Amino acid sequence: MHQQDMIFQLCENDEKIVRTYECTKLRRLLLPSTIGYLTITNKRIIFHSKGKSLTGSSLLINEMPLEDTAGVTAYLDITINWLLFAILFFVSFMVTSYISEQLPPFAIWFFTVLFILPFLGIWILTRVIDEQTRNKVFHWVDETLQYKSHLNEVLPFITPIALIFFLVGAAFFVYNVTFRGFLSELPFISFLIVIGCYFGIYIKTIGQQRTFTLTVGSKTHKGSGIYIPGTSLLTILTRDTTSPDTLGARPAQDAEKVTRELGALLMDIRQLGDIGIKKWQIEE
Repeated sequence: MHQQDMIFQLCENDEKIVRTYECTKLRRLLLPSTIGYLTITNKRIIFHSKGKSLTGSSLLINEMPLEDTAGVTAYLDITINWLLFAILFFVSFMVTSYISEQLPPFAIWFFTVLFILPFLGIWILTRVIDEQTRNKVFHWVDETLQYKSHLNEVLPFITPIALIFFLVGAAFFVYNVTFRGFLSELPFISFLIVIGCYFGIYIKTIGQQRTFTLTVGSKTHKGSGIYIPGTSLLTILTRDTTSPDTLGARPAQDAEKVTRELGALLMDIRQLGDIGIKKWQIEE
């Protein structure tokens, strides 16, 4: 964690940071990611986040005394948002069927290939070829454009856009192969194939979401002192507040470590004192 990300103030009573985890990561199109940090000191447990959005900056600090913790429940899993799939399938099917009936076949296939190729190229570049070949491709692009494009740096920003075009192109491809192709005389079979193909595309792209849920119980409040509910459809529909949305964002790089370590870390600090603190600071 960088110094500028620590937005809370340490108390003067010999408080020191034991460990900081990157718990959640909120990604938004064309906007920088916002990290939700979980910091454990010898006095407190603090979930904090600082983010910027189109409307400005926002801060979130949720803390509780270390001595008030009553238990930890952490959950890390992969889920499928069926409601989102149903909405996307309905919209995709209606739009593709309407446009496909209005345009000539050659135009449909031209735009289908045009939409699919960019993301397919990015996927091959980042997932298939080795790092040495990938670096050669980056260098070739820089020389071809005659300036330092830093393609490897802008790739994370253009990939979501290419993914959107790929989904549109894939939807048109599946629909036209079935309803306007060799299965046009079997609408029921075509419909089942379209559902299956759309679901496969959905799963391979945005359908599988890692979910991280954390509850730190409180003795005094008889409930949860810190609660991170995990990935939710609400994060797509909420206002542009960024930092509070990290509570419902996807797990970040340290989510699995939090799931495995947090209970032992808190127990060591409370029972072993300075020895437990030094143990976890050294292991980090």
